[in-house]
Amino acid sequence: MSAPESSKSPAPPPGGGGSSKLDSLSKEDLVKFAKKQVTHLAEMKKSQAPLMEKLKAKIEEVEQLKLVNEKLTSAAAQKVQNTPTECTECLTKSEALVALEKENAEWKEKASRADMISLELRDLESKVDQLNRALREKTQSLIKAQEVITENDLSLNDMRKETSSSKSSIEKLTEENTRLANSLNEEKEKSSDLEARFKSAECRIADLSDQQGSEKLGLARKMAESENRGRM
Repeated sequence: MSAPESSKSPAPPPGGGGSSKLDSLSKEDLVKFAKKQVTHLAEMKKSQAPLMEKLKAKIEEVEQLKLVNEKLTSAAAQKVQNTPTECTECLTKSEALVALEKENAEWKEKASRADMISLELRDLESKVDQLNRALREKTQSLIKAQEVITENDLSLNDMRKETSSSKSSIEKLTEENTRLANSLNEEKEKSSDLEARFKSAECRIADLSDQQGSEKLGLARKMAESENRGRM
């Protein structure tokens, strides 16, 4: 039985690991890109669910076989003592079930790794959403600050055409413009930091997507091999 095909992560933008492409995007495009990544994460979790259910069923099946193995081992020990020549088949079955028990341990280890990847993906999804909201807020602040500066510049130009009595008002507006310009520079620095963290989170998501795809392929291959052995 083949496992569901894993969702493929979007191909990274060409050139420099995608950094030059992201640098050229507008803030609106960055927000759209973040939304696409969040949707992609949701699709990955959805496609992972059927595989995890099959994995759980396989582990339960091997646990049941383990109980049978214990009973057969006990019965085989008694036959070895009573009728050694009749216990060959029991010992063969016991060895096969020991191998299944080892395989069960491997399945559990892979399931644990898959759970860890899912948890990290959810954590990154939350961080990307937070960075996305913060980036939108900073962008709005920058736009508003720029609008105020533009309005004040227009007012300054008008006031310079008036009499010298407006000098005091001009100085106040100049001071306000200076303060707003400094604030704007600070906000730009914060926005740049948020964008850098946003890009780092996107790279981590791409790495985890590739890792999860490899894990799914390994699990699907292992399940197919186990089912083939079960039919033999």
